[in-house]
Amino acid sequence: MTDQMRDMIAQLMGSQHVDNKEKPSMPFDHHSVCRAFLLGICPHDMVPDSRLQNVVSCRKVHEPAHKADYERAQKERDHFYDVDAFEIIENAVRLVDIEISKVREKLEDDVKTQTSQAADSKAKQVAEIEEKIAKNVDEIEKLGNEGKIEESMKLHKYVEELREKIHDIEESQTEVRTAGPGSNSAKLRVCGGCGAQLNITDHESRIADHYNGKMHIGMG
Repeated sequence: MTDQMRDMIAQLMGSQHVDNKEKPSMPFDHHSVCRAFLLGICPHDMVPDSRLQNVVSCRKVHEPAHKADYERAQKERDHFYDVDAFEIIENAVRLVDIEISKVREKLEDDVKTQTSQAADSKAKQVAEIEEKIAKNVDEIEKLGNEGKIEESMKLHKYVEELREKIHDIEESQTEVRTAGPGSNSAKLRVCGGCGAQLNITDHESRIADHYNGKMHIGMG
């Protein structure tokens, strides 16, 4: 019999129908048993195989047999475990909100760093071009004094091209300031429900897969 089948039997029948060697060492109402698990809503189990499991980790006991024991006892009287479960979920939501804030801050810092690096790079490009312009302006004046009009006009055209290049660089820098650098970080958004990073350029089907995924639904 597989472990999964044993868990299913234990969850259906309770600890009384489990082999002694597999029987839980404490009753379902022991303080070490997760009461959210008994109600089937432990946050740790609701986000399987995701990084959020570490965020909403649960150190309490999760025994399938306890569920059946609890459900049987609950029919006799209300144990009010929903109150404890609510506190567990509320704490999990708080932890996830903190995680979301951390991810957002990291993305914002990444964008700022990349914007600064892009600005430094463009400033360096502009400085190099301006140096070329200054040298060529001197050369134009020299050629003009020597009566070399054709050469002077060609060089003048080249200087205008350099000035246009500076204009294009400055225009692109303005776009960076308003929209952020054209990098992956600038295209990422943090899901407010589960803290996952979503790329706004992804296909709609991929974004839909996220919202239908276990992690998002579990924390939704």
